[in-house]
Amino acid sequence: MASTHRTRRLPLVALALAVALAACSDADLVGPVTALEDLAGNWKAVRMDAANPLQPGSTIELVSTGVQFFINIQPSGLYTATLTFDGGASTEIGRLVVDGDEIVLNREYPSLDVSRAAFTLTGDVLIISGETEFPVGEGVFVTTTVEIELHRQVDVDDG
Repeated sequence: MASTHRTRRLPLVALALAVALAACSDADLVGPVTALEDLAGNWKAVRMDAANPLQPGSTIELVSTGVQFFINIQPSGLYTATLTFDGGASTEIGRLVVDGDEIVLNREYPSLDVSRAAFTLTGDVLIISGETEFPVGEGVFVTTTVEIELHRQVDVDDG
């Protein structure tokens, strides 16, 4: 039976979301990462630079406009990513795998999709970059690039 999965560019959700990972014990770890465990944890986007398709040569920094992106990656590879913007939220659930210097996001919810992004990991800073679709009008999208900087979130023990 033929697969219903399609390979796509980094989804628009990732443009505003990003991937939130965490729980690496080696603070000096530098990508590419070969083990999924190195990415397991909670991550928050602190910078999301998207090339502005309406003004070539310029970028739009989305976090400063109120966009928030969080991602939780489990040691098993299961992930949940949440993007909030303009009072709305979008959630994506799937399985992440490492393929050399890229991460592959096999989305299972809200629809089946596959996207790839280059990444580097330095300590508790994860940089993800790739192509995405950018809205330029009602239902009109153009391809552009995005770079997302995520910081590992440390859980505080209340005990």
